[in-house]
Amino acid sequence: MQWVVKRHGGRREAEWQLYNLIFPVIVAMIGAIVLGVGGQYLYQVHWMAIVMGMTLLAFGLGVVSIVSSVVTIEAYPKMAG
Repeated sequence: MQWVVKRHGGRREAEWQLYNLIFPVIVAMIGAIVLGVGGQYLYQVHWMAIVMGMTLLAFGLGVVSIVSSVVTIEAYPKMAG
């Protein structure tokens, strides 16, 4: 993020925080797939597939929530508490 700010003369834009969504969205999609496969083939896969799927999904959705809050706060700085 800092390299983008330096490249634009120290000016920050809220949209630049959206780069931070790439990794957690991919992790959440992988978690959803692993959870779905673990639930579909319940007796053929190890129980850790369900646990890992839920963990990856929870991590991804949690980080997406945090980044969304940061984007909103940077988009409306005068309204931020």
